[in-house]
Amino acid sequence: MNRLKKIPCYFLLLTFLLCSCGDESPTFLNNWDEDVYYFAKNLEDNHVDLFFNVSKQEFYSDIESLRMKTDSLSKVDILIELSKIIAKIGDSHTQFVFQHELTALPFTVQWLDDGLFLDRVSSGNSEFLGSEITAINSIPIADIIDNFRTVIPFENESNFKNQFVTYSRLLEYYSEFDIVENPSYIQLNLASGGTCFIEQNGGEIIEFMPPKTPLFKSNPSTIYWFQHLPEENMVYIQYNSCQERSDLSFEDFTQQITTQLNENLTIDKIAIDLRHNGGGNSTIMHPLINALEDLVNENRIEKEHIYLIIGRKTFSSAILNTIEIKEKIDNIIIGEPSGGKPNHYGEVRSFRLPNSNLQVTYSTKYFTHSEDDGSSIIPDVIVPYNSTHLFEGLDPVLERIIED
Repeated sequence: MNRLKKIPCYFLLLTFLLCSCGDESPTFLNNWDEDVYYFAKNLEDNHVDLFFNVSKQEFYSDIESLRMKTDSLSKVDILIELSKIIAKIGDSHTQFVFQHELTALPFTVQWLDDGLFLDRVSSGNSEFLGSEITAINSIPIADIIDNFRTVIPFENESNFKNQFVTYSRLLEYYSEFDIVENPSYIQLNLASGGTCFIEQNGGEIIEFMPPKTPLFKSNPSTIYWFQHLPEENMVYIQYNSCQERSDLSFEDFTQQITTQLNENLTIDKIAIDLRHNGGGNSTIMHPLINALEDLVNENRIEKEHIYLIIGRKTFSSAILNTIEIKEKIDNIIIGEPSGGKPNHYGEVRSFRLPNSNLQVTYSTKYFTHSEDDGSSIIPDVIVPYNSTHLFEGLDPVLERIIED
């Protein structure tokens, strides 16, 4: 008769939460408990293949554990726990959009081929611009990186490096990983032996300015543009997002390029730069792809002289365009490994959590466009980008194409 009284309270709570996962009208402990419940339910109901990388058992074990703790955790703690859960899914299109809820410290790093370098910092620390970071709060940078792997949703190493630049600014993660004792600043340990203190309210951020701006960084905010380089007998095309410009359709843009080629018969190289392109609608680029195919078939441009430049920001629909061009033209891919997989999840939709109103994105389709099922598109010609290139304003990829 009295056996129920001897059952520990925490066991009863766990039983309640487990049962509520299957109820049509579950009861919640608090608003965050409800948000976590719907976070899990909507992902399972809507993601095309939620458990391709993490087991359903592990996913729900993490969810149930977090639901039990929502009364005792702060909002930031819950956000970070959710970021850990979504990172395990392993789909870069499936993300928990909450970074604006955290504190962005006044600095950024560039993860280059030869290390992590400080490229933007608060004005009071301007003397440290360009310095290599070897540790944070005396913890080796390799250990810092391993900690961030647990909270960043990435699908390959290039994608992780690209996202680390953003996540490494968020102060609350350093507290989560027990890297800081004082939650208002972090301490960057530099290869020079110096120390740079990054304070929460450090003031205006300034950026390292190289002696010259390389062409590929000269106009990254314009969706697509091109430039004739007469001395190199080349047309350089930059395609920064898979979408149409409001002032110039992509079809008209392609016509401008073909007109340039027809009026300058000495042009014998074309470079298409997708290093800034994070995706969008893959069909937008079809007029240019068709024009390139015609140029090759008509022997106007040799396929070996059509260079497609990719890098760690090349992602989603830009990956599909890369594969399509390679299959149709058999051109040269050059640069660094892509941030997206050849075959990948995508076709993104989103929902919002009922109480916090925070957004969660998820994939609704799996794209199989390549026999290569690797983690990245590996260029035919790999050209690393290092600190000398960054700080001297050089583009080793374009230099390599010009020399070819």
